[in-house]
Amino acid sequence: MRPVSCLRKYGYKVTPPRKAVLEVLNLAEVPLSAEEIYKAATKRKPGIGLATVYRALKILERTGLVEKLVIGGTARYKLNENHASVHQLICIKCGKVIENFDCGLNDVKQVAALEKRLSETYGFDIVAHKVTFYGICPDCQAKGG
Repeated sequence: MRPVSCLRKYGYKVTPPRKAVLEVLNLAEVPLSAEEIYKAATKRKPGIGLATVYRALKILERTGLVEKLVIGGTARYKLNENHASVHQLICIKCGKVIENFDCGLNDVKQVAALEKRLSETYGFDIVAHKVTFYGICPDCQAKGG
Protein backbone atom coordinates (compact mmCIF):
# COMPACT_ATOMS: atom_id res chain seq x y z
CA MET A 1 0.00 0.00 0.00
CA ARG A 2 1.33 3.44 -0.89
CA PRO A 3 2.07 5.81 2.03
CA VAL A 4 -0.61 8.32 0.98
CA SER A 5 -3.24 5.58 0.80
CA CYS A 6 -2.15 4.16 4.14
CA LEU A 7 -2.38 7.52 5.90
CA ARG A 8 -5.82 8.22 4.45
CA LYS A 9 -7.02 4.70 5.32
CA TYR A 10 -6.39 5.49 8.99
CA GLY A 11 -8.01 8.92 8.74
CA TYR A 12 -4.83 11.01 8.69
CA LYS A 13 -4.08 13.86 6.32
CA VAL A 14 -1.01 13.84 4.13
CA THR A 15 0.73 16.92 5.50
CA PRO A 16 4.02 18.42 4.24
CA PRO A 17 5.86 17.44 7.47
CA ARG A 18 4.66 13.82 7.23
CA LYS A 19 5.71 13.70 3.58
CA ALA A 20 9.12 15.16 4.48
CA VAL A 21 9.65 12.53 7.20
CA LEU A 22 8.65 9.74 4.80
CA GLU A 23 11.00 11.10 2.12
CA VAL A 24 13.91 11.25 4.57
CA LEU A 25 13.28 7.68 5.76
CA ASN A 26 12.87 6.46 2.19
CA LEU A 27 16.41 7.67 1.39
CA ALA A 28 17.98 6.43 4.64
CA GLU A 29 20.25 3.40 4.50
CA VAL A 30 20.08 2.77 8.25
CA PRO A 31 17.43 3.55 10.88
CA LEU A 32 17.59 7.22 11.96
CA SER A 33 16.94 8.97 15.26
CA ALA A 34 14.22 11.62 15.44
CA GLU A 35 16.93 14.28 15.61
CA GLU A 36 18.61 12.96 12.46
CA ILE A 37 15.24 12.89 10.69
CA TYR A 38 14.57 16.43 11.88
CA LYS A 39 17.88 17.73 10.51
CA ALA A 40 17.31 16.11 7.12
CA ALA A 41 13.61 17.09 6.99
CA THR A 42 14.36 20.79 7.59
CA LYS A 43 16.27 20.79 4.29
CA ARG A 44 13.12 19.58 2.53
CA LYS A 45 10.60 21.55 4.58
CA PRO A 46 12.21 24.61 6.19
CA GLY A 47 10.49 25.62 9.40
CA ILE A 48 9.50 22.11 10.44
CA GLY A 49 9.94 21.69 14.20
CA LEU A 50 11.36 18.80 16.17
CA ALA A 51 8.04 18.35 18.01
CA THR A 52 6.29 18.13 14.63
CA VAL A 53 8.72 15.40 13.55
CA TYR A 54 7.98 13.45 16.75
CA ARG A 55 4.21 13.79 16.17
CA ALA A 56 4.60 12.71 12.54
CA LEU A 57 6.68 9.69 13.58
CA LYS A 58 4.07 8.66 16.15
CA ILE A 59 1.31 8.80 13.52
CA LEU A 60 3.40 7.06 10.87
CA GLU A 61 4.24 4.35 13.40
CA ARG A 62 0.53 3.86 14.23
CA THR A 63 -0.26 3.32 10.55
CA GLY A 64 2.54 0.79 10.16
CA LEU A 65 4.42 2.92 7.63
CA VAL A 66 7.30 3.52 10.03
CA GLU A 67 8.86 1.11 12.48
CA LYS A 68 10.49 2.20 15.73
CA LEU A 69 13.58 0.28 16.84
CA VAL A 70 15.56 0.82 20.02
CA ILE A 71 19.24 0.48 19.20
CA GLY A 72 21.84 1.12 21.86
CA GLY A 73 19.22 2.82 24.04
CA THR A 74 18.22 5.26 21.28
CA ALA A 75 14.90 5.18 19.44
CA ARG A 76 15.51 4.91 15.72
CA TYR A 77 13.02 4.83 12.89
CA LYS A 78 12.90 3.12 9.52
CA LEU A 79 10.40 2.86 6.73
CA ASN A 80 8.37 -0.34 7.00
CA GLU A 81 8.22 -1.09 3.31
CA ASN A 82 6.37 -4.38 3.34
CA HIS A 83 3.86 -3.91 6.20
CA ALA A 84 4.10 -7.63 6.81
CA SER A 85 5.98 -10.24 8.76
CA VAL A 86 9.62 -9.32 9.24
CA HIS A 87 12.70 -11.07 10.57
CA GLN A 88 15.59 -8.74 11.48
CA LEU A 89 19.19 -8.73 12.66
CA ILE A 90 20.14 -5.31 14.08
CA CYS A 91 23.66 -4.17 14.90
CA ILE A 92 23.68 -2.27 18.20
CA LYS A 93 26.87 -0.42 17.20
CA CYS A 94 26.20 0.96 13.70
CA GLY A 95 22.45 0.38 13.33
CA LYS A 96 22.77 -1.88 10.29
CA VAL A 97 19.58 -3.88 9.70
CA ILE A 98 19.41 -7.18 7.84
CA GLU A 99 15.82 -8.14 7.08
CA ASN A 100 14.01 -11.32 6.15
CA PHE A 101 16.87 -13.73 6.73
CA ASP A 102 16.16 -17.43 7.16
CA CYS A 103 15.42 -17.83 10.87
CA GLY A 104 13.58 -21.13 10.62
CA LEU A 105 10.17 -19.44 10.80
CA ASN A 106 10.04 -19.08 7.03
CA ASP A 107 8.36 -22.44 6.71
CA VAL A 108 4.75 -21.43 6.13
CA LYS A 109 3.37 -24.43 8.05
CA GLN A 110 5.52 -23.67 11.12
CA VAL A 111 4.51 -20.02 11.13
CA ALA A 112 0.82 -20.85 10.61
CA ALA A 113 0.93 -23.36 13.48
CA LEU A 114 2.65 -20.89 15.81
CA GLU A 115 0.25 -18.07 14.90
CA LYS A 116 -2.76 -20.39 15.36
CA ARG A 117 -1.54 -21.51 18.79
CA LEU A 118 -0.88 -17.92 19.91
CA SER A 119 -4.21 -16.75 18.51
CA GLU A 120 -6.11 -19.47 20.37
CA THR A 121 -4.17 -19.00 23.60
CA TYR A 122 -4.35 -15.20 23.77
CA GLY A 123 -7.38 -14.40 21.60
CA PHE A 124 -5.36 -12.34 19.13
CA ASP A 125 -6.24 -12.01 15.46
CA ILE A 126 -2.64 -12.12 14.24
CA VAL A 127 -1.97 -10.31 10.98
CA ALA A 128 1.85 -10.22 11.00
CA HIS A 129 4.85 -11.04 13.15
CA LYS A 130 8.34 -9.70 13.75
CA VAL A 131 11.41 -11.53 15.01
CA THR A 132 14.31 -9.25 15.96
CA PHE A 133 17.79 -10.20 17.13
CA TYR A 134 20.24 -7.56 18.39
CA GLY A 135 23.99 -8.01 18.20
CA ILE A 136 27.18 -6.73 16.61
CA CYS A 137 27.67 -7.06 12.85
CA PRO A 138 30.90 -8.47 11.32
CA ASP A 139 32.09 -4.98 10.23
CA CYS A 140 31.81 -3.62 13.79
CA GLN A 141 33.40 -6.77 15.20
CA ALA A 142 36.35 -6.27 12.87
CA LYS A 143 36.71 -2.69 14.19
CA GLY A 144 36.94 -4.07 17.73
CA GLY A 145 33.24 -3.59 18.54
